[in-house]
Amino acid sequence: MSKYLLSILYLAAWLLSGNAHGQVVIKVRPAESLATSYLGNGVQWDPYETKDLSDADWQKTYKRLDFMKLGFARVVINASLYCKTAPIGERPVYDFNSPTARVLYKILDYCQSRNVTVVLGEWGDPSGKGVR
Repeated sequence: MSKYLLSILYLAAWLLSGNAHGQVVIKVRPAESLATSYLGNGVQWDPYETKDLSDADWQKTYKRLDFMKLGFARVVINASLYCKTAPIGERPVYDFNSPTARVLYKILDYCQSRNVTVVLGEWGDPSGKGVR
């Protein structure tokens, strides 16, 4: 038996035996909040992983997220899915009508319609040259 588990068991037995100094009192004060910026339940939602969902699957996903009372979503995209790498010194060519971009819009539209906070990020360097 690990020494930590043994210590926890000893502490529990000691507290339950009545040998503890005083009585343990737990007060719940719903009007007093320790954290006022709690966003609630959150998910990581990847546009690439959901690009092949049927309309019925999208509706099922929305229904489940509504049940969760989604508070925030972390959405991370990869530039290679909406951007073609250009030669060095040239700007990349963006394709905001790509299948992945359209899925991203569905995700963002859902979140906006339900006032869900979104943290939007990029997995890599859109230039394709790596981290500088």
